[in-house]
Amino acid sequence: MPETFQSLAVLLLALLPGALYVWAFERQAGAWGIRLTDRLFRFVGFSAVMHALLAPLTYWLWVCFVRSGARGSGKAPVALWLVPLVYVGAPILLGTTVGIGTANEGRGRASSPAQIRPLGPGTTCSARGRTAGSVYV
Repeated sequence: MPETFQSLAVLLLALLPGALYVWAFERQAGAWGIRLTDRLFRFVGFSAVMHALLAPLTYWLWVCFVRSGARGSGKAPVALWLVPLVYVGAPILLGTTVGIGTANEGRGRASSPAQIRPLGPGTTCSARGRTAGSVYV
């Protein structure tokens, strides 16, 4: 367990993207009967992937704004406020999108064109009762 407040804050900040993704996913697709340990593994896993993908950008921001002293001197650009918005918004948007796709797939709705199959020759469309040469369901 973290022994200082700073280490606890860093731990929570590191797990935030995974938690936001899982909560946004579950809001759309349901809880999937997972327990706390499963959620924790998903939090850590998604957070690790996100941090690995964003590592070059994080390093660049650290070099340009923290190590150079621009953050403390007030010389940081206003657009830098977009970084926390993306840090929070991207996992929520991704979790919501994947959750909607999962929920639609579970309800029998096609979520992508690859899941839409043409009916075979001689089969009938149950809604209209006619043969379906190129009718899609």
